[in-house]
Amino acid sequence: MELNTRGRVPVFLRMALEEEIRKITSGMTFKQPHSDERAHLSVFGQSLPIPSQKKSEDEYEESIAYEEEEIEESVFKCPWCVVRIIKGSIEGPNANVSVLMGVEFGIFDDDLSNQGSDDINNLIWKVYERFSKDPLLANQYTCECNFDFALQEEDTYPYFFGVITMNFTYPGIQRESGGMYT
Repeated sequence: MELNTRGRVPVFLRMALEEEIRKITSGMTFKQPHSDERAHLSVFGQSLPIPSQKKSEDEYEESIAYEEEEIEESVFKCPWCVVRIIKGSIEGPNANVSVLMGVEFGIFDDDLSNQGSDDINNLIWKVYERFSKDPLLANQYTCECNFDFALQEEDTYPYFFGVITMNFTYPGIQRESGGMYT
């Protein structure tokens, strides 16, 4: 399904990048917690989904541990990717829009060799490789190819997390001549 992202606004940039991440990772599968099956990366925009509310209102009052479990359900329901708009800037009238985007990954790998960070590095590298070879996204957003990436600092075995950030630019709104503000 091709998205209509022709509006040149940050949200459409994010949606186009989400779709591109799905294409980049389409041939990859990852382990799932509590399952022997492998799964494709689930890609989300701006944040992970809110966990489903499975208990009745009376059961909510019973335990704080349940709330912690619900938060964990969302963060640790791997494999996932979140594409985020981090910040943007427009330097003045008729200037390009510049948007810093973050692509975050979370995977599960319970192999005792504790090398799940290799999968995170591979995901980061696929994004870097894609935009280094062709910086144009959806025929209208240009990756400036200034990449930063990081892995989680703590030992989070069997869950592994990482992020790559990159800046995109596209033409901003142009002033109209002859109007009331000229």
